[in-house]
Amino acid sequence: MLSAWHRPDTVANIELNTRADGWFHVGAYLTLALGVGLLWRATTVAGRRPHPDTFIAGLLLGGGGFNLLEGTINHLLLGMHHVREGPNAATYDIVFLLSALAILSAGAMIWPGRR
Repeated sequence: MLSAWHRPDTVANIELNTRADGWFHVGAYLTLALGVGLLWRATTVAGRRPHPDTFIAGLLLGGGGFNLLEGTINHLLLGMHHVREGPNAATYDIVFLLSALAILSAGAMIWPGRR
């Protein structure tokens, strides 16, 4: 995260932070697409697909769990960056973490065998 290294106090630094964040997201989306492709291929080879509840619950558990872990470590513990910099940054971070917890909880409730 370049945001912690280059203060957003000049136009050049803001552009650098934005470009770096953009490339990070491109890499994350490519990794996600690769993972879905590998999952699709594995289920085709196995000859069966998981129940949609399992797939949806897995997405929610993975996404919510990642955001909860990343938000707790990077936002709260290390203070590397915040959901929104400036006044009330901690409020935005807490709302982000509560949202991640809600997504994680929804995945746990949907998970087959939990109902």
